[in-house]
Amino acid sequence: MIPSVQLVLLLRWKNNGVVATVAHIFAEVAKTEEGRERLTNLQPPIALQLVNLLQQRVPDMIAEADGNSETSGSIAVVSQVCRALGNMCYEYGKVFLAILNPVFVLSLTHI
Repeated sequence: MIPSVQLVLLLRWKNNGVVATVAHIFAEVAKTEEGRERLTNLQPPIALQLVNLLQQRVPDMIAEADGNSETSGSIAVVSQVCRALGNMCYEYGKVFLAILNPVFVLSLTHI
């Protein structure tokens, strides 16, 4: 089993395939109540890491969709990150409330 800290570090890789796969893992784990609880208690906070990742990758995704990007896979990254955040918020108030935190809302409005 890979420690969660190492998975969080993999979210910082430049390779979009690796990042999309890690975000997919978080999305799958967050499908269960126990998984949502575990992800919520991770340090550094995984929801914050995922929102930061969205901030970084959305411009790349837009450029990729317009055909103006030298990289590929940003759409997959953004899709999996949104899926992970959605699954984490589903029926689990802690993450939902954390995302409603003014700092998170401000981060999301800049995306």
